[in-house]
Formats: sequence, structure tokens, C-alpha cells
Amino acid sequence: GLVGSEMCIRDRPTASIVVLSCNRLAYLRSTLESLFATTPRNECELIVVDNGSTDGSADALRRLAEQGDVDKVILRKSNHGTAPGFNTGFAYSDPSSRYVIKLDSDITLLTPGWLARFDAFVRKFPDTGMLTLYQVNNYRMMTSPCDQVGDEKVISWNWWPIGSACMTIPRAVFKQLGYFCEDYKIKYIWDDVDYSKRLFLMGKRAYYLKGTHAFHRDDLDTDYRSFKELKARELPPSRKLQKDIYREYAIGERDISIFYPYYENCVFPTGERLIEID
Repeated sequence: GLVGSEMCIRDRPTASIVVLSCNRLAYLRSTLESLFATTPRNECELIVVDNGSTDGSADALRRLAEQGDVDKVILRKSNHGTAPGFNTGFAYSDPSSRYVIKLDSDITLLTPGWLARFDAFVRKFPDTGMLTLYQVNNYRMMTSPCDQVGDEKVISWNWWPIGSACMTIPRAVFKQLGYFCEDYKIKYIWDDVDYSKRLFLMGKRAYYLKGTHAFHRDDLDTDYRSFKELKARELPPSRKLQKDIYREYAIGERDISIFYPYYENCVFPTGERLIEID
């Protein structure tokens, strides 16, 4: 079974990490196991949002909540898409944490201590609006030019704005910029692309830290073909999508700060580890 490290949350966690999954239990298991292996549990609040899974994910998450390995489990009755899924986790996160983090359920974290390095980088370079792990099996990242910023080698999101792993947003930035955009007609918009465009227009920088590694799993994608095919059908070509997103924000058709009234009063019940919502 999946067992995490000993639970010992500080009064003020460094980060609220939100993992979102739907019917991909094998991926979810490997993501959580790698998170437990690389990230001190006393430094983070772990929130898992399940988007209406029917493959046993909900039962597995119930057990993890009972064991104390996951701080907050949010079971949704149906698949609302990626942006509402992650936004729900952000809304129920501890408002005192210094970062909110988007972690997809097909990412394997490889570098112990990555969160401390992210935190040190943001403290040293406060114009940073987002940091993400470097994916060792992403060809575009391998061929993107890197720069030296302080002690870290980085790749700017200007070069390759798709492929986030542990997308880490300072809470102060999140309070200004808000949530992932839920206003697109499609469920599987690249939330990280949209958010990065808004960050740049806000005057912030976004980087991959090349010394902190992750692996993007796709070995079971044939088993999850229905999700992959649906996403492929809904998404327009990447380059056109990015241009349209940037243009709409740049000319003021969309406000870069996005807040939704239904997230204003989300408070996780005291003493509980699991809730079920629509």
C-alpha cells in the first residue's frame, strides 16, 4: 500500500501542494510516493482533489486521509476540468502558507529538497512569480537555452511555456493574480500557459530551475486513452492558443486578476481530513 512519511504539520506550512487526479490511480500513487520521498511533510500541506474518479482512487484517498498521510482530501462527484479542480484545492488551502503549488498526478519528483531551493530562490529574487521543476524527459526543455540566476541555472518560461511540474506560486502573487481561468469553453485548457501570460503582464518572472528534476510519466497513457483523446480533441493548436491567450490579456479583453465568488468562503471543517462536494 501507499504510505507517506510521518505527519507533523507546522502552524504555518511553507507550501500548500494541490494534487489533482481523475481515474489515474497508478499515476497518482507514484506522484504521491515521490512527493513523500523528496519533500519534508512538516513543511507542506498536502491537498488531493479527486475529479469524480471511478477507478478506486476515492477509496485509496480515504485510506490516506485516515492514516494522516494526506492533510485534506476533496472528493468531487464529477469531473469539472483541470482549472476548477486545482482552484478548489487552492481555495481550501491554508491561507498562511507561503506558496500554492499545482502538482499534476503524472509527475514523479526526483530531487530531494526542491521546495527549500524554490523558497530560497524566491526570497533572493522577489520578482519571481512562478518556479517549476525541470522535466528530464522533456525534449523542448533539453534544447532550451538556460541562464544563471544567483546560484541556480534556470530556463525562462518565455522559451517553453508548457510543461509545469510543481508549479509554485508565491502566496503574495496568488493574492494579486488569483485563480486559474475557468472561463474557457474547454475543460482541459493549459492552466500553466494561461497563468504564465498573466504573470508576465504583471511584471513577474517564471523559471524552470534546471537543478531540480522531475519525470513526466506517459507510460500508461494508452490505458488512459479516453482522457488523452478527449483533451486532444478539445485543445486548439498550441501556438495559436498561446497567441490568443496573450492577446486577450494584453489588450484588456480579459483581466489578468481572476477571482470567483464561489471560492471566497471555502473553509475546510476543523478536525476533518476529507470532504465531498459537487
